[in-house]
Amino acid sequence: MFKRFFGQTDAEQMEYLRKKVIITIISVLLCFVGFSPLFAIVMLFVWGWGVIKKLFNVASFGMIFSGNIFFGAAIFLLYIIIAYFAGIVFSAIGTGRYIYLLVKYWQREK
Repeated sequence: MFKRFFGQTDAEQMEYLRKKVIITIISVLLCFVGFSPLFAIVMLFVWGWGVIKKLFNVASFGMIFSGNIFFGAAIFLLYIIIAYFAGIVFSAIGTGRYIYLLVKYWQREK
């Protein structure tokens, strides 16, 4: 599962997750200040949409709207809702994986 969503090797996963984890930590800290919409945006676009693209093989927005525009809009709304909740789940999984890889790297250095 980690290879499919985060990269093939541990080094690729660390590089991929580093940026996302930093953005997530900043958004969580800003939630305590009172800027909570940023958290929803980060969960949706930073984490969730990538998961949706890999799970459902959606390459672009054009594929969603290629048939009937009303059916495409309904599917798009459904994808947004699923992406938000998948973003929350995969942010926890990705952050945990990043911490695991950091500990593994630090133990290898000793």
